[in-house]
Amino acid sequence: PGVNGPFSQSQTSFNLSVNNLKPETSTSIDLGYRFKRPGFQGSLAVYHADFNDRLLNVANCAGIVGCPNTFVNVGKVQTNGLEAVGIFKLASEWSWFNSFTYNDSQYKTNYLDKVLVKVAGKQVVDAPKNMFNTELSYENDTWFARAGAKYTAQRYYTYLNDASVPSYWLSNLSMGYKQKNWGVLKDVAIQVNVTNLANTKYYSTIGSNGFVASDPKGEFATLLTGAPRQVFLSLNAKL
Repeated sequence: PGVNGPFSQSQTSFNLSVNNLKPETSTSIDLGYRFKRPGFQGSLAVYHADFNDRLLNVANCAGIVGCPNTFVNVGKVQTNGLEAVGIFKLASEWSWFNSFTYNDSQYKTNYLDKVLVKVAGKQVVDAPKNMFNTELSYENDTWFARAGAKYTAQRYYTYLNDASVPSYWLSNLSMGYKQKNWGVLKDVAIQVNVTNLANTKYYSTIGSNGFVASDPKGEFATLLTGAPRQVFLSLNAKL
């Protein structure tokens, strides 16, 4: 379903389709391992899921037109994935966090929406195959700083995978000064945060009006651009 949920449609439209819909069911397997060593700790998990009667929200027109969406059972969806996390303690004041996610989600059967839509073997919409996050941190008794970057892979916004938004990197930076006691003030902290440090142009949200089977020209796409670079200054203290 789109970001508004599977019921982002009119009541009349839902009443017409509800008798033909089946509830989703799934069988999932998840295995993981956590460990801690001097200077390093991490975790590794692998998972597999088989979904039956997966429900999809299909947009029938551009969002501005306002026609109701269609709610259909797509059939089987299979997901295989891996999640890995590693935290390196580089020194007493330095640490380096890394996480990686691999997710391969595919529709395994076609669905019927007036005509047969051949989605079997296609990637699930709005499900990037790879994501990576890294962050370097420094902190002592008075100063602290964090610099990080996140990677999100290509995402499809049509069920037939003929339209997508590109992958992107997003970087952030924060730094500040803190004191336990500063005159009559306690727990004083001055911090500067910079989001989207490189001022990257990217799509943050896709399919906010639901998804369509095919849209190679981008006529039905509902894409929201990400925020540009922003700088925030904050001051916190207690009396």
